[in-house]
Amino acid sequence: HNVQTNVARQFGIESEKDVINALMIMDIIGTPKMITVPKYAPDDEILGCVDDIYESIRITKLETTQDCIVGSITKIEIVNDTIYILDAKTKSVFSFSMEGKFLRKFGKIGQGPGEYTEPTSISVNGDCLLIYDQWQHKVIKHDHSGKMLSSLFVPFFCRKIIQSEHGNMLCFEEAADNYHLPSILDYCFWICDSTYKHISKVGLYSQHDKTIPYIS
Repeated sequence: HNVQTNVARQFGIESEKDVINALMIMDIIGTPKMITVPKYAPDDEILGCVDDIYESIRITKLETTQDCIVGSITKIEIVNDTIYILDAKTKSVFSFSMEGKFLRKFGKIGQGPGEYTEPTSISVNGDCLLIYDQWQHKVIKHDHSGKMLSSLFVPFFCRKIIQSEHGNMLCFEEAADNYHLPSILDYCFWICDSTYKHISKVGLYSQHDKTIPYIS
């Protein structure tokens, strides 16, 4: 109950099961808010109308120039009427207006300050944008003008890092293979603070090829 209450308070959802549902569809929805569809079980085939999931649909044609060609979209977030796109092909993070006008590119490929080699996740809120570099195990923080604010080492392996409105992070890794950190070795997602040092185990515990979703 403490785990479920903690998750609900920090991420605005009702239960740990809804966390699982949210992780299943969050990239499809493409917004920084975790939208849950509790009437669908994660393993069920979703049948029904589009308006069962979406309140509205809007098509925006993005500006296309040599500076902002998007190759393969990994993630989309929309914050403050700005569209943020993580592009897996060019390993870039672009921002566009809601009308599709290119605004800026965040960071660049490399191993120096403010640079990344394999960005697998972005997380945006009203204050900043985080780029998670899976290969270099670091999170690069930018303000919305593109200025780098900080770069922090992440002591564990994960695929996605999502920031809450309270500054805590929800980390997700489907393989659950942090052998150097036995306390979270078999956990697929957990919460940590903004320093990535203080970790609270949440759930999706993997054991003997089975996934147990409600381990506290």
